[in-house]
Amino acid sequence: MRVLLPGNPFLRSRARGSGPLFLGLLVLLTAAALFALSIGIRRFPDVFDEGYSLYGAERILNGEVPYRDFWLVYTPAQFYVLAAIFKVFGPSMMAARVYDVLVRFAIVVLMYRIPARLSAPVPAIVSALVGVLWLGSIDYYSYAMYPALALSLLSVWFLIRHLEGPWAGWPLLSGLCVGATTLFRHDLGLYGAISVGAVFAAWSWFAPEAAKDARGRGRVRGSWRTLWPFACGVGAPVTAVVLSFAAVVPARDLWFDLVVFPASVLNKYRSLPYPGFPAIGMSRAVLRLPVLFYLPFALFACCAIFLLIRRRSWGVMSLTLLGVLYLRQALNRVDEIHLLPVTLIVAMLSPVLVFAAWRFWARTASLLMIAVVAAVASDAYILGPTEDLAARLLDPIVAGRRYNLPRGRGIEKIPDEEAAVQFVRDHTAPGEKIFVGNSRHDRLIVNDVLFYFLAERPCATRYHDLTPGVATTQSVQEEIVADLVKNRVQTIVIWRMWEGVREPNESGQSSGVAVLDNYLTSHYKPVARFGGYDIAMNEP
Repeated sequence: MRVLLPGNPFLRSRARGSGPLFLGLLVLLTAAALFALSIGIRRFPDVFDEGYSLYGAERILNGEVPYRDFWLVYTPAQFYVLAAIFKVFGPSMMAARVYDVLVRFAIVVLMYRIPARLSAPVPAIVSALVGVLWLGSIDYYSYAMYPALALSLLSVWFLIRHLEGPWAGWPLLSGLCVGATTLFRHDLGLYGAISVGAVFAAWSWFAPEAAKDARGRGRVRGSWRTLWPFACGVGAPVTAVVLSFAAVVPARDLWFDLVVFPASVLNKYRSLPYPGFPAIGMSRAVLRLPVLFYLPFALFACCAIFLLIRRRSWGVMSLTLLGVLYLRQALNRVDEIHLLPVTLIVAMLSPVLVFAAWRFWARTASLLMIAVVAAVASDAYILGPTEDLAARLLDPIVAGRRYNLPRGRGIEKIPDEEAAVQFVRDHTAPGEKIFVGNSRHDRLIVNDVLFYFLAERPCATRYHDLTPGVATTQSVQEEIVADLVKNRVQTIVIWRMWEGVREPNESGQSSGVAVLDNYLTSHYKPVARFGGYDIAMNEP
């Protein structure tokens, strides 16, 4: 039975199911969700993004400190978690991907639990279904966005629990989740602190018991009792980690890596133009990105109207604020992976609003609203990822298509990369440092960071991640050359796969710096080629 909570029709207490039938259904749904989320676990690796996480974790496992011993533009929690997994299970892509699938499953669970608290089981099931489809069909394994998103949603869950029954522990737990989010992605941590903190503040200010004090002291006391534990929860993990790194890493490096570069440099080299507005005649594939980008603007406008009509719907407000900030994050680089957080928020809010319209408005208007939402969003949000999942299910990765390399076993291989990695492993000693670069370093987008991890050979420099705006500068190229000389690097790999690719941002423009290219050309002689990989060795 559902009991309507006073003051908010979208916060409900529920009698939990019990008995063997309920438990059996729960096990079945859990298995189905895990299966769907695992369909792509053997697919091609991403040599840059996935390699970035895996090799960063390996450097930590080998005793190196982020920011001091290697370049890192994110907060470090994901790398330490992966390092711990490697410590227990051994370094492998599959171990990291299993962890990744479990994190995605946690997101799906929260995508059910939060709408179920705000509305009813049917909207919650729709939300979780879209979550399974999207998180099962999208790649980018070992991406720090997933645990950060899971923790952000968990902070909203604790917020909702506090609204249902105030207890000082809920704001503290919510704050701890926001603080932990910050350690995975400091941008998402900031967004969580703003959105969840604002709703805690508004709720405590307008709570009925606080309003009884005409002089306002009750409001102040209520806000303090709520916000103080929330702020402590946010600040405790962040402060502890910042102080631990500040003790061993120069402050200027921390400040540049975590603040200056993301805020003032990164977007110049990573931004992408906004997609054109959806138009009649667009193919489904072309139409998908504009819908994912522009639909949230319309949805959040509807949420604002809803909140004006049904005031103090705090759970809806928290998700709306979080979604708006996630959309702000996606404005920097408009593609499916960066739109994923706001896409999942849309998947949670849309069913809740539709169900609210069905319950409280005229049925004709509700049916019209459902028809419009289905017509606009069903392909991009449901049919598209469903087709992607089906295509993967019908294309099993047979043994001949998998890596034979120790750390890549079970994963679909990049044939040229595997051959090049095996050559380097055969012609270098364990522990011997190598360098994996690009065909040119005055202009670049990404590099093959995964090569270091698969080859089990350490990078000779701080810069295994050759980020444009950093590796294209003269000072960093001179530092890389100095490291190659100091470490007497005998073997380098030149990756040519993306040499003709240009993005419409500053990464497509030459910096005019050729220090590193000139050194590599003059000191290393090509000895082997495997597709897009050239192996070169130091001339005597």
